[in-house]
This record gives sequence, structure tokens and C-alpha cells, in this order.
Amino acid sequence: MSARKIILLFVALELAIIVIVVLSEGNSLTTLQTITRFSGLLSLILFSAIFLMYNRPALITIWLSDRYYLLFAIVHGIHLIVLFTFF
Repeated sequence: MSARKIILLFVALELAIIVIVVLSEGNSLTTLQTITRFSGLLSLILFSAIFLMYNRPALITIWLSDRYYLLFAIVHGIHLIVLFTFF
């Protein structure tokens, strides 16, 4: 899969998490905590996939892209932005 498609997919997943949680829980501190929890879980899943496939670069390229480090940084950046909303 191309880097652009996989990045857009993960950004869409992050946005879907935000929209679904806000629609189901409203606008409160619990909403921010839930968004942060699920955003962190998505980051953990991505990190685990990269970590487990690190010895097989061809497999990472097939599943994620050749720029998996950029995807990792973007997903963690979104998680960091969500964390900053607490302040």
C-alpha cells in the first residue's frame, strides 16, 4: 500500500475515534479521556506491528509502507495533540 493511502487511513481512523466518542458521550472530561485512551491504543497497535515486523522490512513495506516511520510519527503526533487538549 502506498504511504499516502496508509497515512490517510490512519488519520481517518483517528478522526473516526474522535467523532464516534463525541457523538456517544457528548462534550465532557470523560470524552477526552476516552478519546485519549483509544488514540493511545491505536498508537500501541501500530508500534507493536512495526516492532514485531522490524526484522522483516519487506513485510513492513507490504503491510504499511516504505515510510512507516512517518506514519508512526503522525499517529503519535495526533495522540499528543489529544493529550494537550487536557490543558
